[in-house]
Amino acid sequence: MHTPPPHVSAFQIIREQLTAALAAPKCYSCGCFQQTVAALTSGGQEDLAPLLDEARTVFQPKQYDCLGCPVCYPAIAANAFTTTTLATAVASFVWPMAEWIFRGKPSVLGFCSGAVAGLVVITPACGFVTPKGAMAIGVVAGLIPWFFCYKVKGWFGYDDALDTFGVHAIGGTLGAFMTGMLARTAANGNLKTFLVPQKIVTDSRFQPLVFEQIKAILLTLVLATVGTAIIAFLVKAVIGLRPSEEVEQAGLDLNEHGEEGYHGAGQL
Repeated sequence: MHTPPPHVSAFQIIREQLTAALAAPKCYSCGCFQQTVAALTSGGQEDLAPLLDEARTVFQPKQYDCLGCPVCYPAIAANAFTTTTLATAVASFVWPMAEWIFRGKPSVLGFCSGAVAGLVVITPACGFVTPKGAMAIGVVAGLIPWFFCYKVKGWFGYDDALDTFGVHAIGGTLGAFMTGMLARTAANGNLKTFLVPQKIVTDSRFQPLVFEQIKAILLTLVLATVGTAIIAFLVKAVIGLRPSEEVEQAGLDLNEHGEEGYHGAGQL
């Protein structure tokens, strides 16, 4: 690796780092480069289709999933493992505590949602932040996605049974933004090679990397939203975006998949 000349832009520096990481037998961090596109766009664009068509008439129960990422480059990977665990643990505690304060009782659903939110938010930052930064991310991951799922969804009434917008879109955006705020050379020595000489990482809260991350967030949102809208309109024109009300009432499990998703549901 070499130190880029002073005239190289931050975007070129990050692209060079990504190219080198993909070409090398070992990568520098775990799952960091994909998160802005993966969680932010999947969570945000999931709600675009319901906005382009009628809302569903049947509420679908919430489901859960948990994602992890494999470790790869020893020192940085060990830190990524630690920060991922810390942020997830803190968020899984903060979310049900917020429920307890504002709703009177914590819930298992809140614990699971907090854990997923913690994983989403820490993913882009896990290889670049310290354990202290990861705990701050866990607090934010437990509060802001909870607020969007508990309050904002009710205010706007958008169709999001799985809370992908509140957890993944908002969480992915937070993760990308907080990576810029909390990335530290103590957590990842590659920052000294690529971004410190350009004064993009200064180990301060509002270092220039914050603004580079904001650019990435905005570019991702524009590209993903426009692309999803085009695809959704095409699908709607050809086959439609939602089943008929009769099929929906009878159950997508039986009509679309030929199996009963909820045993005994027909006897309720």
